[in-house]
Amino acid sequence: MSIIFYDFETTSLDVRENKIIQFAFLHHSTNEIYHSFVNPSQSIPSVISEITNITNETVSGYETFDFYLPSILQFIEKFNKPIYFIAHNGNCFDKLIFCRELKQNKIDIPTNWKFIDSLSLARYFFPEFTSHSLDNLRKMFHIKNEHSHHATQDVYDLQTIYNKMDHGDDLELVEKIENESRGKMNFGKHKGKKFSEINLSYFESLIHYNIISEYKNPEIFDYLKKNL
Repeated sequence: MSIIFYDFETTSLDVRENKIIQFAFLHHSTNEIYHSFVNPSQSIPSVISEITNITNETVSGYETFDFYLPSILQFIEKFNKPIYFIAHNGNCFDKLIFCRELKQNKIDIPTNWKFIDSLSLARYFFPEFTSHSLDNLRKMFHIKNEHSHHATQDVYDLQTIYNKMDHGDDLELVEKIENESRGKMNFGKHKGKKFSEINLSYFESLIHYNIISEYKNPEIFDYLKKNL
């Protein structure tokens, strides 16, 4: 078994349309890391540059993501299987981006790859925290955030936070926590409730006011397709 922390920085928060501008994959046991800036072949919005400190000049000498994908896969394949990929809010962002790129390059996701969202783990292990964002977790554990929203710093900080969780590197427990978090609301007035315990009209309101979308909340929409 292996754990790889991963993170993407992109041109926007819309996973349907954004382009990768930086990636990082960090192996938990060996601390080997593979990372690079990426040329998105489009202008990076100023608001993204303000958040990430990644500018058009930063990425001008780099290749597009498909150039790096074979090397990423080669890096991953070095490690023992199964591989647990861990990203913060990964189910709504990083996992979707990674799977999208694999699909666009006609690469099937191996069955021995498992994806874990550390946001679910943080909510389980630190229920007393009012926020489980990566920035707030940094604050709670006195981790400097001067280079936050840089993929390399984010994976190292995520590794530090993961090590503070009381799981003893028991990946079966980690996977169980992740599985138990599925099918539950993770925000709003029904936070913590199972989808089946919530009136369907509530989901319809979330859709009407564009609070949720099929791409950002695939689990909710899978449930609704079966029950609406």
